[in-house]
Amino acid sequence: DLGFSPDSKTLASASADATVKLWDLSGDTPVERGTLTGHTDSVTRVAWSHDGSLLASGSWDGTVRLWTPDGQEKGTLRGANKRK
Repeated sequence: DLGFSPDSKTLASASADATVKLWDLSGDTPVERGTLTGHTDSVTRVAWSHDGSLLASGSWDGTVRLWTPDGQEKGTLRGANKRK
């Protein structure tokens, strides 16, 4: 899954390796800005808040993690369905 920030300057990409990559799109060429770690299974969804202040990532590990645009984890929501 991919998610563009509301200002279209950052792209978040979900990955099967349990990470989320942040990409800086403000220049002529995309540049990897960082890797968000904390999930323990494939990340399947990413979504930005309407104002770009938070990024949510959902994983087969049964959690949704909330992140700031600079990659700091803000919290974890537990209880989502795990992979069967």
